[in-house]
Amino acid sequence: MLEAIINKVRDFVEPRFGSPRRQFLRDMGAVAVILAFPILNLGVERLDGRYTSKYQTIAHEILDLEHDLGATDSDYEILDSIIYEATKRVEVKPYYTRSEAIKVLQTIHSILEERGFTSKVYLLFNRSLKKKGFDCSAYSITLLAIGEVLGLPLHLVRVPGHIFVRWDPDGQHDPLRKDNPVNREDFNWETVVKWIRSDDYYVSRRKIPHRSIQDGVFLGNLSRKEVIAVAYSHRAKGYEERGDLDKAIASFEIATRLNPKYHEAFSNLGTVWRVKGDLDKAIENYEAAIRLCPKFPEAYNNLGAVFEAKGDLNRAIENYRAATILNPRLPGAYYNLGNAWNAKGDLDKAIVLLKFAVRFNPKYSKAHNNLGAAWGLKGELDKAVESFEAAIRSDPKYFEAYNNLGAVWEAKGDLEKAIENYKAAIRLNPKFPEAYYNLGDAWNTKGDLDKAIENLESATRLNRDFSEAWDKAGIVYYAKGQFDKAIQYCSEAIRSNPQNASAFYNRSLAWKAKGKVDNANKDYEEAIRLNPELKRDRD
Repeated sequence: MLEAIINKVRDFVEPRFGSPRRQFLRDMGAVAVILAFPILNLGVERLDGRYTSKYQTIAHEILDLEHDLGATDSDYEILDSIIYEATKRVEVKPYYTRSEAIKVLQTIHSILEERGFTSKVYLLFNRSLKKKGFDCSAYSITLLAIGEVLGLPLHLVRVPGHIFVRWDPDGQHDPLRKDNPVNREDFNWETVVKWIRSDDYYVSRRKIPHRSIQDGVFLGNLSRKEVIAVAYSHRAKGYEERGDLDKAIASFEIATRLNPKYHEAFSNLGTVWRVKGDLDKAIENYEAAIRLCPKFPEAYNNLGAVFEAKGDLNRAIENYRAATILNPRLPGAYYNLGNAWNAKGDLDKAIVLLKFAVRFNPKYSKAHNNLGAAWGLKGELDKAVESFEAAIRSDPKYFEAYNNLGAVWEAKGDLEKAIENYKAAIRLNPKFPEAYYNLGDAWNTKGDLDKAIENLESATRLNRDFSEAWDKAGIVYYAKGQFDKAIQYCSEAIRSNPQNASAFYNRSLAWKAKGKVDNANKDYEEAIRLNPELKRDRD
């Protein structure tokens, strides 16, 4: 009878911000897409003072801004040497034909390639210079700096998730009317691939709403103030990466004040507020981002995560679904939508959506894990094994997936494989109480009570409030005939969870074995009050 009333510990956890315990552990982190953009400073003093730059450009001001984020004298020297080489190799003219302008940009790219710069993303400009890896942001900022020194008519331009440069001699580009004469000599330059792209290309490829162009959110030349806003946003990401959320918030807020149409800054600010636990401010900023860019799937996805954290599953699902409609290949949105439907009790929808998540990202280990958990709860144990093994192939250090795989093998009756996987989980994370609990439970089932006690006590040492582990250890001590220990451990289970009917029931049996009938009857009555089903089990 003791075994029949013990709850296993592998259930679904609470979504996203809940306890990491219960049978089949899920990963519930929401997807927050971080968009990297160039940054700019308002003339911060250089801290070391040893190197005097030959030039003063926006790129130098960016490095000034990054002093407390890793910028050093060597970064200024690298930047200066690139600009100096450009001054030697680019012919300065009062007017350039389009072919001449393209040749100028190609020459600058050749300088970078000769110096070993490749296409790679580093969050901060100083890192890009040190590591010789440029993304669209670093390329654009470098071109802009050279343009300042040589008098080239270059401007930064923003589209969703991307930045590039525009050659625009009169600076009057009109993204709404491509036949406007002011656009005659303009062209957009894709800095990483060195191609010319039309405005229409970005509208189609980046799914830019016409209203957002009308409102000046995208495809216009950035003013200096707007470039500064981008600068603060990128700097905020550096602080966020370092864990300094207060400085990140301050920089994002400056960015949104300098450019109230900067949708990525609002979205990223919402993410930081979410991490800080202020869900209302997170919602406020995500909704601001969506107003500016109604086709912003990542913001809808993140907004859904906040509503789910607030317990509003209907609004969470509404926003997750919007994200999948806007980007039908966004695995994180399918992942979150599947988890939300699971939380509502619809495992069939959860499975369909989690399968989409792994289809669009076959190495999405968390989605494989949660899909396995859903299959397990459906009783499809072979499919659960397949999904948990896929999670482990995607991430060989995924200790929760090993634990879950062990739970499935135990449910299939293969205790050897269950024990093997529980041990693997513990090797990967020796401070994982749930795996010790499950391993102890498996040893108990095999009849090795000493090993069962050893692992269950490890679970309680790691988590003093692990009520189920205390209770299970009490059961094993009861089976060993150590009734005082059984009472002690069941009492700890009750202390950590006064609603644990199983612990009251099991303690009543230990009291009865010791001849303490009054104590036994009192615990039994409390167990029945908490869970009337236990009376049927005892009868």
